[in-house]
Amino acid sequence: MTALATLDDVAAVSRAVPEADETRVNRLLEMVSANVRRYTGLTFDVVAGDEVTVTPHDGELRLPQWPVTAATASINGVAVDVEIGTSGLIYRLVNGWRRPWSHCAVDVVYTHGWDAVPDDIAMVVAEVAAARWNAADVNPTQITGSRSQDVAGYSESQSFRLPAEASEAWSAVHLETLDSYRPPKAGSIRVT
Repeated sequence: MTALATLDDVAAVSRAVPEADETRVNRLLEMVSANVRRYTGLTFDVVAGDEVTVTPHDGELRLPQWPVTAATASINGVAVDVEIGTSGLIYRLVNGWRRPWSHCAVDVVYTHGWDAVPDDIAMVVAEVAAARWNAADVNPTQITGSRSQDVAGYSESQSFRLPAEASEAWSAVHLETLDSYRPPKAGSIRVT
């Protein structure tokens, strides 16, 4: 899967990426994008013809990926009329009216995803990747050291600099943005 941000996005939130660092920053963008996909549970890419079997919960059928742009559904091979809602919800239509889903397996073929990565997601990915990339340059608490070795009159020495741990991957603002893309938790309370 492609990165959810570009080198231009990193430059917009940090500084221009020198050609010598482009490979490293592109890899950071890919890794951060994978973390965003894992955290939100969304691919963000447009996927047509995705097939899933879903069991409705409390009369609602929520698909695992959104936004949904097209969907067909069937129960035991019999087509069901549907209406696309928000955040992955699809509604069952009976004579043009929304009706609750029964608790049975529903086969759905659907298209989902964004034509372009949402700007706030691209910004989160770019900011985290830029923070990792810039950590060694801006962090004054770098670990420095040297190593020396003498062997039969021959002396060898090395100096090294390791970046200190970059700041927390997801700030509170990042988490707020990412959480807005996570589907609501399935659950219900029944009062009798």
